[in-house]
Amino acid sequence: MVQKDIIQVNPESNVAICTLWSKKENILKKLLKKEKISTIGTLYTSYGINYLLQTLGKNPKINKVILYGADLSTSGKDIINLFGRGERKFNMVFEENEIKDIINSVDILDLREEYKKNQIEKLEEVIEKNYSEGLFRKEKNLKISEVEVPSYPLPIIGNLVWDDSSIFRPWLKVLNQIFYNGFEKPSEYGELQKELLNMVVSIGLYGKTYELEEDFFEYIKREEFEEHVREVTGPEKPKDMEYTYGSRAFSHEIAGNQIEKIIDYLAKKPYTRRALTVLWDHKNDFGNKFPPCIDLYQGLISGDYYNHTVYLRSNDMEKGWPVNMYGQIRLAEYIKNKINEVARTDYKLGIVTLISCSAHLYEHSWKTVKDILEKHESRLYDFVPDPRGNYIIYHNEDKDSVIIENRTQEQELIKKISKKSLNEAIKEIRKSAVLSDHAVYLGKEITKAFEKLKRKEDYVQDRV
Repeated sequence: MVQKDIIQVNPESNVAICTLWSKKENILKKLLKKEKISTIGTLYTSYGINYLLQTLGKNPKINKVILYGADLSTSGKDIINLFGRGERKFNMVFEENEIKDIINSVDILDLREEYKKNQIEKLEEVIEKNYSEGLFRKEKNLKISEVEVPSYPLPIIGNLVWDDSSIFRPWLKVLNQIFYNGFEKPSEYGELQKELLNMVVSIGLYGKTYELEEDFFEYIKREEFEEHVREVTGPEKPKDMEYTYGSRAFSHEIAGNQIEKIIDYLAKKPYTRRALTVLWDHKNDFGNKFPPCIDLYQGLISGDYYNHTVYLRSNDMEKGWPVNMYGQIRLAEYIKNKINEVARTDYKLGIVTLISCSAHLYEHSWKTVKDILEKHESRLYDFVPDPRGNYIIYHNEDKDSVIIENRTQEQELIKKISKKSLNEAIKEIRKSAVLSDHAVYLGKEITKAFEKLKRKEDYVQDRV
């Protein structure tokens, strides 16, 4: 259950302050006449408006709410819309009749612009002007019953999945992401699907040979993998099939042998960014009931490595993705070997990447996916070395600052920083773009929460 982040100052006052994303303690500290406010609290997301309404119900003397703080989401705008025009553009848990008297008796005073200009004196003026004592409505006990949603309520992108030797392990990670965070919607096949957008999975082989893992064979037959390899690595097309990926790549009706062109292009100009294969057929695929899922290959050479990127408009991640990734690794090896033959070079296979625009799981597979994840849960936590290197952290000799080094897997120094405060160190790590802002923030707050737990102290998020 979400905890309300509020401080009650004077229960007799009619004025409350909503600091949105700003720390309430910092604003409260600057106020000269603290005794003239009833309550001050944060409000990060629009869903939190439900808790604001609950607080107003329990404090019927409040009839003025001042917005003074950083508005980093839509929460400020949604409060103004709710109390001004009755618009509910967020997940409201109360019926209209439950909150009607609160909406009609409370004024929202918008000082968000004054906060941006650091005009605390304007806040003081508005408090002074609106302060009074009295009872404006009956106390109301609004209960918030949180309901677990069946799927993630917004369409979101998948997190990058990286591996250096396995496609079974990233498959599990992909299934886990979609099963728990996928957006639920209908499909063209008459059943529900869970979907993540633009799922990116990269396998960095860097010269290693990949051998198909036997873990797959409980769920997908070896023959299906090998059949797909034959389909993507050659032009042959069975008579009963409209097309294969290989026939589109090696003998496209318009573009001809595109794989040969990739090989020739990269053999002559290894720095080119124009080595592309397009599998979509504009003449036949619009309106086709079964257009190709794999639509584009691109080859790039960086240093000693041939790298292979694939775009899929649609990808069934339970059955389709493993055979797709395996087939593309084999196709990438084929292209790399042919470039070496033509150019008399010795390129190695580098990174093979699949970008799945619609990465989905059909409803009929959800139970199977859940069983797979439960059986192989430990594989989700396998350590996979990050090609961007490691971080080494230690104190300097004077013990007055923390040194953070970013080094390659071969221990070559990429960057070294020295910081005396945690916040400055966090800024520097965020600037490096190795981790997302949210990941850095989460690590910091979870560490604080467990340190407080160990000391039997209360933990409040975002408080030092």
